[in-house]
Formats: sequence, structure tokens, C-alpha cells
Amino acid sequence: DYMLPDVNGNIVAGTIRQQKDPRISQILIIVISGVVNQDEISGLLKSGVNRFMKKPFSINELLAIINEYCEQIIQKESAPIQEPKQSHQKPVLTVLPERTQTKESDQAESKRQEDPMNLKDYEIVLAEECRKKLASFRLTQENLLELVAGEFRSHVNYFRYDLENYPLPLRSDYILYINKVGRTIEFRRLARCTADKAKLASWNDILSLYRRASRLAYRKEPEKLVLVDKSFDRVALLHGDLRERMIKHYQTHDKLPLKKALYDAEHTDGPDREKTEGLAFHLKEAAKADEEARAIIESVRLGDMGVEEAVGLAVMELERSLQHIHKIILAYSPIQ
Repeated sequence: DYMLPDVNGNIVAGTIRQQKDPRISQILIIVISGVVNQDEISGLLKSGVNRFMKKPFSINELLAIINEYCEQIIQKESAPIQEPKQSHQKPVLTVLPERTQTKESDQAESKRQEDPMNLKDYEIVLAEECRKKLASFRLTQENLLELVAGEFRSHVNYFRYDLENYPLPLRSDYILYINKVGRTIEFRRLARCTADKAKLASWNDILSLYRRASRLAYRKEPEKLVLVDKSFDRVALLHGDLRERMIKHYQTHDKLPLKKALYDAEHTDGPDREKTEGLAFHLKEAAKADEEARAIIESVRLGDMGVEEAVGLAVMELERSLQHIHKIILAYSPIQ
């Protein structure tokens, strides 16, 4: 918005364009206002604003601009890289030792680069904690990269979405905690996971539900929560299924009295009392946030709240619910 409390949109746009990180400095900037004159619009465009939209504007018009921008980015990223630019590309993993090239390895490399679903275009950052674990587990950095590539190929959406502090199960009895933002992947921490295959399969089911919940359409188009019939109900149902799946998992595989703890926290006992109470707390808070979101959506249907205000508040509560689920995933992974 051009009119802001302490600055205006021109200053904000200029600040964004001056950032060193291209993921920030090259982002699409659309300024909206109902009072800007033609000279001010020209100034905005000179400061790096991509588009100006006069209030009131339509959602379809806004989405058309965003879609056009996304198409330009896709075309740019899919265009063949010119030879002079190749020297500026960062290697996949700069800490890897050099390999002796053979005819077979050259052919394998050529095949790898022809495949769009690989990690060749990603910058890999190896945290010190992860590096130390590799040594203790007698794994090489190449071993780890191959395991991660295998998981990414099995779940191609990993290529399409960012991941924040995500526990990635690897096929050789490890869990790797990663951050993925754009074309950068950080390997944060490596741990051995349980040898119980049934428990690990149950955990993978939980992660699958969590991935679905974190990629629902409302997170990109929040107004759908109110404007699309049954949209909120589908979100709430998935959140509820995720919590129930977690309860079943910890009761079955860790023998925790979670049901009892959820309804009678004062009388929780046993050797895993702290873990049980921690799980119960996050599950109850997640459920509470979903109920708050439901009440907000209902207030729109009753005419007690405007759509714009309700959407913002409902999304905030749904995000709070997912944050509690994410804390469970991080704190209580099936690691040894």
C-alpha cells in the first residue's frame, strides 16, 4: 500500500531493491493506492515497482499480474544457460572432495544433467553439527547427497515447495533435518531413526498429512476460506485427521497414555510423563486454534465480521495450529 504510517510505498520499494539477497531484491512489487497522482506513479516505477494498481481493484486483476510475473520467472529459469555464465554457477556441494573422472562417470554426469528432477542446480549448505554426525556414522558427504536425492525423487513435491526445519526420513535408517528455501538446501542435523519399520511407516504417514496441510490452497489464496463453500471445513478436517493420527501413533508405538493426558492432565503419570504432557499441550493448543478459526469463519456467516478481517484472523489461527503440529514433529521424531 502506498499510504503507510511512517513511510510510503516508494521508500519501501527502494529499500527492497537495495537488498543484497536476490530472492528479496528481485521480488515482484505491486503498489496499490486510491490517491496517488501520475507524477507519484512515475516515481514509483523508477524506484523499481513492477506495477501500480488503483483502488478499488479486482482480485482477478491482481492474480493476472502475479501469474504473468510467475510465467516470466519460469521461462527465465527454464531457458538454457549461456556458456559464459556457467563459470558463475555455484557447485552443488563445495565441500565434496574431487572425483577422478572416467568415461563412465562422465556419462553418468551427462545423464544426471539431462534430468530436471535432481539436485544439480541447488546450493547445498552442510551445517557443522551435520558434518560431525557424518563422521560418527561413517558416511561420506556424497553418500548423504545420494540418499537425499533418492528421497526427493520419490517425493517430487520436495522440489516444488520450501521446507522449514523439516525432518526428512532417509532410506538407510537416518533422519536429516533440512531447510529448503528456493535453490538453497541446508543440511542442519542428522540422526539415526528407529529400526521399528511399523513405527517408521506410521511416522511417514504423519509427515504426508503434514505436507498436505502445509500446502493447502488457502495459504496462497486466503480469501478461499470464506468465499469457497466448504473450504474451511476441508482444512479443519485435515487438521483433525493429523492430530488423531498423531495420537494413535504415540499411543501405539510409544505406549503413551495420550487420550488420558488430553482430558485429565493433572493425573498423568509414568516414566514418560514429561513427553506425554508436552505432546498433549501442543495437541490441545492446535485444536484450540482450529476452533478459534472456526468461530471466526462462523462470525462472517452471521454477518458479525467483515470478510477481509475474518480471513486475516482465521489464517493466523490456522497457522498457529500448524506451528504446534510442527513443534511435535521436531521434538518427538522417531530417532534413537
